[in-house]
Amino acid sequence: MPHPALDQLAPALDTVRAASQARAWQVNWIVGELTTALDNGDLPPEAARNARVLLTTEHLTTFLEHADNDAYRPRARTRTHGPSPWSARNRRAVLRAICRAAHLHPGVVPRTTTPDARGDALTPRQKTALWSFVADAHLYVPRTSARRLVLIRMAAITGIVMDTGALAGEVTHINRYQDLTDDCATVHITHRTQGPGGLTGARTPYRLSEKTTNAIRRWLPYRDELSADVEGNPITSLWVTVRPGGRGPRTARVGMPLSTRTLRDQYQAVVDWLNEARADDPDWTPIPASLERLRLSGTPVVAHPHTQRPVR
Repeated sequence: MPHPALDQLAPALDTVRAASQARAWQVNWIVGELTTALDNGDLPPEAARNARVLLTTEHLTTFLEHADNDAYRPRARTRTHGPSPWSARNRRAVLRAICRAAHLHPGVVPRTTTPDARGDALTPRQKTALWSFVADAHLYVPRTSARRLVLIRMAAITGIVMDTGALAGEVTHINRYQDLTDDCATVHITHRTQGPGGLTGARTPYRLSEKTTNAIRRWLPYRDELSADVEGNPITSLWVTVRPGGRGPRTARVGMPLSTRTLRDQYQAVVDWLNEARADDPDWTPIPASLERLRLSGTPVVAHPHTQRPVR
């Protein structure tokens, strides 16, 4: 069903898409949800005919009330356990960017009423318990199981997030050969910011704790073996898949670069396992499954010539 309002927004949508590949995906996501809202009759006919009517606080409030509750989410996508606060925040960020590109005031986009997904950092007791659990989790599964490699990889990832405070996407972009020193004691993180020129950011070296270094050293032989048989250009990502799965030809095989979504999902699975194991402990405070909460708990130490390694 044609919607002239969306056609009128085409130049603005293209402008926002040009910011980066990630932003282009987000724009397509929002356009898809707006199309569904208009098709369902959740917005009035005049909103479908005129972009300036569509992008008003009244109609955006109605749209966001439905969208934030996953009303427009494809049935096949059931990876999350319910509406995501991150999705709510991202919808509003994209809508504000579209408004700016369309020369409309971004203030017409309502603020989110969902809880802030960032929350508080983990307590020292939670951090200690999480590291103790994730560092040894691979010992409790069969040696021939792919899950064992997932847990070995997750221990190294968890340590890097603790020692650098890096975002999930920044962690997945670590280059095995360019960003990690030979002794595995320093890692370079490119902190990514989104702007008109795409994704840019400063490349910063961080010292890693001895525990994280040991976890990375445990992972590297498996990583190199898994990626050795991949045909085509060499795999440079530090994190690679350990079993078939995912979408598309590059993620359907073993030894391919790990996606940010998979990293988040597997971190959540480990945290859920820990919380379940400690459920009978009356003094236990469950650890939030969001990787962002772990990142906020990070204690980054920027590497300088005489910098001491962090201690955990």
